[in-house]
Parts: sequence; C-alpha cells; structure tokens
Amino acid sequence: MDMDLQLVPESRYRIESLASRDNPMVTEGAFKGFLHVGNGVVAIALDMDDGLRRVIPTHMILAIDILEVPEAPEEEEENDSKSFYR
Repeated sequence: MDMDLQLVPESRYRIESLASRDNPMVTEGAFKGFLHVGNGVVAIALDMDDGLRRVIPTHMILAIDILEVPEAPEEEEENDSKSFYR
C-alpha cells in the first residue's frame, strides 16, 4: 500500500463534509489547493462542475473519495541521447 498519499492539484475528488446533524454535504470537483481561513483554520478549495469554487474547512471533512488522478508526466531518462559530451 502506498502511504505517501496526498491531494494532487487538478485531481477529482468527492468530499463528504458536515452540513447538518443528519445530512452531510457532498462536493465533487477538481482540487485547487489549500488555504487558510480565519485564525489558523486550514481549508481545501475545489472547482465544482457548475463553475463554482467551494472552500471546505478540513475539520469539517468526513470522507474523501478519489475519483480521478491525472497521470504524472514521464521523467526523462538519465541516459538521454541529448546529454553527452562531444
């Protein structure tokens, strides 16, 4: 199991967060980053499909489902043909 998990910008997530006692709020969208709200409260920002950006304080998050993670660009090989001396 890969324990080096992190939220990746432009990845898509479905987040359940506290909205009311009996009904959690569900947000689905592309992760844009972390921000601070107020006195040291950390939140995450998601761009939703309807064009809105939602900010959710991290202490309100109940669950995060990973929907889509873009593939990382392939790193160039160390022995690239362009990297030699003549």
